[in-house]
Amino acid sequence: MADGSRHRLVPPASRAGGPRDEAELGCRLWQAAWGQGYATEGSRAFFEIAKEQGEQQERRR
Repeated sequence: MADGSRHRLVPPASRAGGPRDEAELGCRLWQAAWGQGYATEGSRAFFEIAKEQGEQQERRR
């Protein structure tokens, strides 16, 4: 990406033009991974990235 960041959140096509203050997250895990905390860790990382991007956008305004 041009700004050097590794992550970028893009609204799904079905949500494009929808409310910008909502997030939807889904994941699939092999059954062997259930209960290991992977979804929790991924969710936390997702929302941390979303928060950082929101803060960056606020600073640009």
